Amino acid sequence: MKVINLLTPNVFNLISAGEVVERPASVVKELVENSIDAGATRIKIEIFGGGIEKIKVTDNGEGISPEFVKTAFMQHATSKIKNADDLEAITTLGFRGEALPSIASVSMVELRTKTAENDFGSLLCLKGGVVTEEGVCGLNVGTEITVSNLFFNTPARVKFLKKPKTEETAVTKMVVDHVFSNPYVAFEYFAEGKLIFKAKGEGLLEAINSVYPRDIAVNFARIENTNSTGIFGISGYMSLPTYQRPNRSYQIVMINGRPVENKTVVTAIEKAYEGKLMTRSYPMFVVNLTLPYDFVDVNVHPAKTEVRFADAGHVYGFVYKSAVEFVNEASLRISEKVSDDDEENPFFTESAISEKAEKEETTEYSSKASEEDRQASRPLSEFNLSAILGRNSYPKKVAEGGISYNDRLSNRAENIDSDAQTDYESFTSAKYSQPELFGADVVVLGQLFATYVLVEKDDSVYVIDQHAVHERMIYDRLMKNVGENYVQNLLIPFVFSVNFEEKAALDELLPELTEIGFEIEDFGGQSFKVSAVPVTLAGMDLDAFFRSVCEDLSGFKKVSAKDAIRKKLVQHACKTAIKGGDSLNDAQIRDLLSQINLAEKVPLQCPHGRPAIVKISHKEVDKMFKRIV
Repeated sequence: MKVINLLTPNVFNLISAGEVVERPASVVKELVENSIDAGATRIKIEIFGGGIEKIKVTDNGEGISPEFVKTAFMQHATSKIKNADDLEAITTLGFRGEALPSIASVSMVELRTKTAENDFGSLLCLKGGVVTEEGVCGLNVGTEITVSNLFFNTPARVKFLKKPKTEETAVTKMVVDHVFSNPYVAFEYFAEGKLIFKAKGEGLLEAINSVYPRDIAVNFARIENTNSTGIFGISGYMSLPTYQRPNRSYQIVMINGRPVENKTVVTAIEKAYEGKLMTRSYPMFVVNLTLPYDFVDVNVHPAKTEVRFADAGHVYGFVYKSAVEFVNEASLRISEKVSDDDEENPFFTESAISEKAEKEETTEYSSKASEEDRQASRPLSEFNLSAILGRNSYPKKVAEGGISYNDRLSNRAENIDSDAQTDYESFTSAKYSQPELFGADVVVLGQLFATYVLVEKDDSVYVIDQHAVHERMIYDRLMKNVGENYVQNLLIPFVFSVNFEEKAALDELLPELTEIGFEIEDFGGQSFKVSAVPVTLAGMDLDAFFRSVCEDLSGFKKVSAKDAIRKKLVQHACKTAIKGGDSLNDAQIRDLLSQINLAEKVPLQCPHGRPAIVKISHKEVDKMFKRIV
């Protein structure tokens, strides 16, 4: 018969730690929430080695009395609730009494704390949950707790941790959540001794501007609403319907000041933006819902990031209605702003207007990018098809003296001259010698639906998707230069900003970007400076390129620099290729066929994998009409 064992405190603390302490970010979360519950108005967070080596949190809260210092590390010891009735209306971030003993059981902890009533502070050191030192220390009122060598006594847990930089990114996200949920608490956040960001505790708008890049922060506007009874409320900031993101990395939900993950709220807000945003695009928001405490159950999981509502449908309806009102008003105000640029629009915050004006002065390239789009969409009858292909041929060397980023963006089809055409023709004719697919013996039948070219040859009909085949040829020629170390110096360096998650991911990608031809460096804060790019990217929108890379890196995805470039080249090829619906005359069709003949590889598929050329034999046509069986 098996014996039923009563587990020792050390063992059940290790088990509990598995739920409470999953990674360094979990430790930071618990320690920061303890500081907030202690009434701190200033919190300093420091991490080393992604938080695996060391985490230090210092606050100016009320501190812990000497007689309760050791008690704080006992299982289910808490100052936040006393009895079962308190669970019905939890107002603090912590309440379970599991965090400190769980953290101490898998790390080395040093606690220094002092209350206003005591002349000296208290010192307590633990290793694996066992007290190794206790005494007094000098300290200002508040608490300073250091957690070192996380999971030193559970090696199996260590192997499931990510790389330090990835763990740092998770910690950063956790800190950002708490900066937004406690906008009147001043935060300082350091990683490896370097200040990552500092929020002054002057409100939510200041917090957003401290954490998010400027070009993102200016797209937020205020939302504030209550229901008819006044017991439900929503406040915060949401993105304007003219701005969108390809993922949900800029969505923060708080319930009564607690950062949570809740699909009910997220779905309601996203539903309100339907019809305003593109497919698979998402709004940004930082919102706090104020609900009766007995209406929300936060005791769902030890991590306290999940909540349940007494009536989820009621919450959904309130949030959806509030968000719809915001989106409708924002759309109206934006249209007013567009129709009368000189009239100040009260919907936009004063800081947002000044930021927008400054951005317009310093980003001349954005207007030229619009010109790029206009030129790329010109009717095909306005220019020679070979010149379209030729404009994507770049010299395989470092450009003398560099070229302005602005100039390259405006260097489009109208600037293609006979030299570019000659260069392209000499390049293709010298390089490729495969048998012609469409020689002089082909019969051009014409176009179908202004999208497909029909050609008869050797008792077969070829159906050519004009966009797909042209897109493939452009893409193949661009990809040949990737990784060949041909670079283009920029006369004016390109500077861009990212958020903290994206910066951590880009820091890891820098060596790979450098290897394939980028000259890119940290420019301080959340910015990077690009001085040179692979020649393949010359003439492209670098802002869009790096924005796309950052979007791919969100959610800790593993993205290589070459994959990022490939994705951008696919987009560029798609954008600059002949479009479906463009009418081609006989000369243009034959020009397209000659370019197919010159291609190094027959462009049978577009870069997305769709068929570009389909062959239908005479026999297959006869079978369609039942001439043969």
